[in-house]
Amino acid sequence: MTAFVSTPSETDAIIISMPDQINHFESETATIEPFDRTYDEVMDLLEDARDFARAGPHHPECQALQGVDRLILTCESLRITSRLGQCLAWLLMQRAVRCGEIPAEALRLPENRIGGEPVCEAIGHEHDPNMPGRLRDLLRLSRALYLRLSRLDRRIVALQ
Repeated sequence: MTAFVSTPSETDAIIISMPDQINHFESETATIEPFDRTYDEVMDLLEDARDFARAGPHHPECQALQGVDRLILTCESLRITSRLGQCLAWLLMQRAVRCGEIPAEALRLPENRIGGEPVCEAIGHEHDPNMPGRLRDLLRLSRALYLRLSRLDRRIVALQ
């Protein structure tokens, strides 16, 4: 694709060529499944949490922690895992209903709803300056996602 001109004399000869797939619309409409972006968000956060856990013992911010702060780091890492696990399980349940693998009524059963409220809703140490910045980010992002899906879970159940 030609988009920029380096000299004024070339302005008369600009030809903007675009690939055929951009020049016309396909007759088929792209489908976006409900919760696709949310599922991707959970998976991205899970990968970030995994990467943080792998690097944790070697990361300078983590190595500087002593005693109780190391224990807090471990507990907060488990909190992130719990939140993201609950979110992923809930999204997979929604997908199973959408695909017809289970009836929609099953979403009302306590074992199929998002759980872990005491651990997952708690704020924890996401504002603790002693904790590594990436851990605080993961805590904040995972809590926001968990709360969003928890609200959605309550709304879906109320509508059935």
